[in-house]
Amino acid sequence: DCLLSRGLGDVYKRQEFDVYPELGLEAGIYSVSVTNRNGNAVTLEGSLAAVDSPTITSVEPDPICVEQDDRSLTVTGTGFIQVGDTLPTITIGGQSFTASASAGCTDIGGTTLGASSCTELTIQVPQGSLGAGSHELTVTNPDPAGCSVVQSNAFNVLLPPAITDIDPPGFCSTAGPATITLTGTDFYQDATSLPTVSVGTQDFVPDSLSNCAPVGNGEVCTTLVFTYDGTLPFGDHVLVVSNPDPTGCSSDGTNIL
Repeated sequence: DCLLSRGLGDVYKRQEFDVYPELGLEAGIYSVSVTNRNGNAVTLEGSLAAVDSPTITSVEPDPICVEQDDRSLTVTGTGFIQVGDTLPTITIGGQSFTASASAGCTDIGGTTLGASSCTELTIQVPQGSLGAGSHELTVTNPDPAGCSVVQSNAFNVLLPPAITDIDPPGFCSTAGPATITLTGTDFYQDATSLPTVSVGTQDFVPDSLSNCAPVGNGEVCTTLVFTYDGTLPFGDHVLVVSNPDPTGCSSDGTNIL
């Protein structure tokens, strides 16, 4: 926008300028000055805010299982910019998720946009939206901040546990405790939690898990041993292994006699 001024040139009501990485502009609040050719100048104090790119320090919980339910993820870091009501976008496996909540936020001066810088974002991951394995996660701040951070191997997704063998496949419920060995995949444990084994209406805590490999904040195992000391009546009963929350998926039911 401009006005003609008595043949002396254009008088602008708006002027744009570029800010680019080569300027080496550090994060902070800056004053903006405009100087005309005739030497007249004006300064608007504290009128430009520059922010650092976001960083990611953790994604929790890790791992999760989304095969049977929605899951919530919390991304912790720095420089997650909220502009008004607009939160950063999180990209996982080519899919974009808008953060549902933010926390640890402080107001950013030098802008009229009502922006804040946060240290925590929450996203909802819908059931069935991610495959098993390690996932890369990207956080992209909304414009005009617009910077991104990419975290490789940010978190892991597990499949539900699966049972391939029960040894022995049956036992006498009145003969005293029976030691049962389950073979399968994705039996998950961490430092404080173990899977639950359900036989009919009764639950049992495993005695041990073995043949394990680390994943996220715990490990997945292929062998689970538990002691049956229940009081179920004679007949077929359904056995199910349920991983602890927040991983939280369960195996398909397998009959045991």
